[in-house]
Amino acid sequence: MHGPVLFEPPFPIQQIIGLGVGVLLLALVSYAFATGLPPGKRILLVLLRLLIIAGIVVVLCRPMAVKPAPESGEKPVFTVLVDTSASMNTKDEGQESRLKAVAAALQSARGTFEGELAQRYQVNFEEFSEEVRASSFDEIVRRETAAGAKTDIATALFGVSSAGPGKKHAGVLLISDGRDNVGGEVEKVAAHLRSQKIPVWTTPVGSVTETKDLYVTARLNQNFSFVKQPANIKVELSQTGYKNWYAKVNLYREDKYVTTQQVNLKEGTTALDIPIKEDHKGVFRYSVAVEPLLGEADVKNNRRSVFVRVVDEKPKVLLVEAEPYWDTRFLLRALHADPNLEVSSLFQLNPTKVFAIQEKTSPDSLEKESVKTAFSMPRTKEDLYQYDCLILGRGIDAVLDSEELKLLRDYVMDRGGSIVFARGKSYSGDRPEIANIEPVVWDSQAIKDVRFELTSEGRMNPIFTFDGKRAPDTVIRELPSMVSVTKIQKEKSLSVILAKSKAGTNAQEMAVISYQRYGKGKVMSIGSAGLWRWAFMPESFEQYDDVYQLFWRQMVRWLIDESDFLPGQDISFRTDRYAYNLGEKVRFVIRAKHVLPAQYQPQITVKPLDGEPVKLIPARQEHDSEREMIYTAFHTPESEGEFEAVLTNNMGQPREDTARFTVYSDSVETRLVAADRDLLAQAGRITGGGEIPLAGLKELPSRVRQFEELSRDKLKPRDIWDRLAVFSLLAGLLAVEWFARRRLGLV
Repeated sequence: MHGPVLFEPPFPIQQIIGLGVGVLLLALVSYAFATGLPPGKRILLVLLRLLIIAGIVVVLCRPMAVKPAPESGEKPVFTVLVDTSASMNTKDEGQESRLKAVAAALQSARGTFEGELAQRYQVNFEEFSEEVRASSFDEIVRRETAAGAKTDIATALFGVSSAGPGKKHAGVLLISDGRDNVGGEVEKVAAHLRSQKIPVWTTPVGSVTETKDLYVTARLNQNFSFVKQPANIKVELSQTGYKNWYAKVNLYREDKYVTTQQVNLKEGTTALDIPIKEDHKGVFRYSVAVEPLLGEADVKNNRRSVFVRVVDEKPKVLLVEAEPYWDTRFLLRALHADPNLEVSSLFQLNPTKVFAIQEKTSPDSLEKESVKTAFSMPRTKEDLYQYDCLILGRGIDAVLDSEELKLLRDYVMDRGGSIVFARGKSYSGDRPEIANIEPVVWDSQAIKDVRFELTSEGRMNPIFTFDGKRAPDTVIRELPSMVSVTKIQKEKSLSVILAKSKAGTNAQEMAVISYQRYGKGKVMSIGSAGLWRWAFMPESFEQYDDVYQLFWRQMVRWLIDESDFLPGQDISFRTDRYAYNLGEKVRFVIRAKHVLPAQYQPQITVKPLDGEPVKLIPARQEHDSEREMIYTAFHTPESEGEFEAVLTNNMGQPREDTARFTVYSDSVETRLVAADRDLLAQAGRITGGGEIPLAGLKELPSRVRQFEELSRDKLKPRDIWDRLAVFSLLAGLLAVEWFARRRLGLV
């Protein structure tokens, strides 16, 4: 089907028509003075000449037709994004909360969304905070409170463009207070949406003013520190109303003053590092306290405590690989970059060629150096037991024979060492010597280009604690997919799954990262190839540049960071971390030996600084052994601050032990609640949308149609004259005229 016909002649159309009329007049004159022609034949020749000239004039005028673009049978998608982070509970929309005001406005405009918009578009409703979740109109208007811990506008908008591949997107309505506290690149995402012609209309809610306040967060930059080695306490000062003020930040160690830093407060959050160093091993409490500022609304949040565990030996790590790959190269680089690990590596390139690098640490300076040595694969118990962690790549059975492979079982069971199978199955065929200690049973197939998600155990594990700001599963979801994932036949009964992936569209989930305790040690399996992609991030994801290195550093430290039984002790007691977020579950772990299971009855009392103590009865785990029993208990603190957990034993030594930890809320959702209307206006302006007030949601359909008209692609006209039929017709008319003139003796 063609649209209207246009003319785009190479010369002015008046000249072409004038030339045609002139040629026609000459023909009329010539035929008028031609003698011997009957009137009928003379008229026939004039008509033929007229048709030929008319055809040539039309061709010279270059007629063109506009062919409309084909219309899809599917409706374009229009997405409504509603902010459900905790800041939306702020009551500054009259007497209502922001969320209630949004619900009332949507309810008032129900006919707009379910009528006008729904007729032309597929309207999708989604809620977002730190994550995006599909919702419905009724679910949103019925929601009483918002529970999201953080707000990530950039990820929510980016998810719109990546959802529904192949579908046309008509636009986005973003309803939010604009209080983005994740730090996403909203401007970059808006530019991306503009390139895809997806407009964003923003509906801001909330007041732009708030009380003056400052609060502090602090955390150690690693899982634990080392004797005489520097570490950093990473401090963040978030403020409202104190931009460009100076704050005094004091550091205390076990309540004794250490140092002071004076900090100029920037817009939003100001970060600083405070170096610390310990000369002896142990667990030490550091406190960061900011002196109150003039007019500050709440000074209780100016202090934050951090527990630092200090060890006196650098962990020794051995990396063995017989089939080097990209993963191996980036993994070795990440391990060598950690000054608190002593890393040795061995690569068997072929049966006769081995390449080895061994790091040695000076006992005096604790500095390390890497040298190529005659170092070889440890093949005796004495040589193997000097390492705290083994990382095994592919082809390990080409490096060790059957008897030497059996040493790996003893290394984990008796020595308490840790093994990481870094790229799935590390051996060919059946190798029961090491297959029995793995947490999964491998399949022979692999699936390409797979993403994985953290389980509840994975979200609690310190391996995936990256920046302390974003939820671990949020970070994992935004990282590149794996090159491939090795399928598994089954998960063993004692395995703990940290990450799972879906093997295809409709397939069941399968374990990608898992571990199990085996004797005194742990065995970790990573079934994916392609983790190196995390170390090679595009510029748009520069905030994740250190994720790969943190992943491996924290994995090694977590694997070897086990409480040893002190001399004379039968029982050890600890938490799996020293710092928790408010709402997180604290896990207590008791390891006992030389006690009678039927008679041993441990009890834990959790004591907050303020509040009533809580008593817990630990439960024995099924995957322990008679030689060493494991008991666990869980508790979710309801308040912030420092906590002390006291273990009371009815037998064994010690009869009483203590573990300390902190619980804080690092969410700025309930602290920085002023609406950021400028951020929302920027997103609308960049994408070509605009701002629609809550009371004006009924204008949305007309605004969307207006954008469609203005952004409609200009259709390129196509020539309709340069076709065989046209030229054949002209040629036929010329031939008929020539034949007639010849018959009449005019040629």
